[in-house]
Amino acid sequence: PNVCADQEMSMLGVRQPCVQAFTRMVKVWKQGCTSHRWCMGYERRTAYYTVYRQVYSMDSHTVYNCCPGWTRKGGEMGCLHS
Repeated sequence: PNVCADQEMSMLGVRQPCVQAFTRMVKVWKQGCTSHRWCMGYERRTAYYTVYRQVYSMDSHTVYNCCPGWTRKGGEMGCLHS
């Protein structure tokens, strides 16, 4: 008895993964460039990596407190004292 519900807001931070891609040119040996010989060429290679960013959001949850004018003592199950 004499317990009131209140909404409490708190900020919640979560790490969110974000995949990034980058491209680079790599030297490679190729066969058959001129009269079955090897030559050096370049190929584009794409690599991927994961970075993390912090994302914040507001979270609302219900807390229960004694209604105005009432108090709770010890381990009582309600707010019995005015």
